[in-house]
Amino acid sequence: MPESEQHRILKYKARDQFLGQGYSLLSLDREVVEGYRPDIILENEDEVLFVEIVATSDHELKNDLMYHGKPVRFVKYYTLDSWLKSYYRGLRKSPIKIMEDIFEALPTDGTISTKQLAKRIGSTWRTTEAYLRLIVWVQSCPKIISERAGKRIKTYRREWGNLPE
Repeated sequence: MPESEQHRILKYKARDQFLGQGYSLLSLDREVVEGYRPDIILENEDEVLFVEIVATSDHELKNDLMYHGKPVRFVKYYTLDSWLKSYYRGLRKSPIKIMEDIFEALPTDGTISTKQLAKRIGSTWRTTEAYLRLIVWVQSCPKIISERAGKRIKTYRREWGNLPE
């Protein structure tokens, strides 16, 4: 589905905003796991940002999910009206709430099916599966490797591939 003009403008506005704050761009419109495609992925020394453009007002989400020692922060841009309408009707859970529910509902031995976990958190199994895959993917991504070559430092970028089936 082609993106709207408003969506495109906001995506580049958000990208420029975070690049101006010292983040480096890792990806634009890349599906990181099946069913999850953030609009922008950025990082700095402290964290990785997954930015999803929904519309015009921003709503930041925080979680304890770590990416090679850096906390992952989800940043969503919403049209305030659309967010409030669906949120107050109980039709929408924020991504951070879904992740918090997943972490709380996981048993200590780790043996639970996706469908059982989805029932525990009150979400669909497809949504639960997408977030579980996202959590696993973020925790397993390779690091950036830097090597000193004389006076220069060579940097090898990580590969942002999809999870194997």
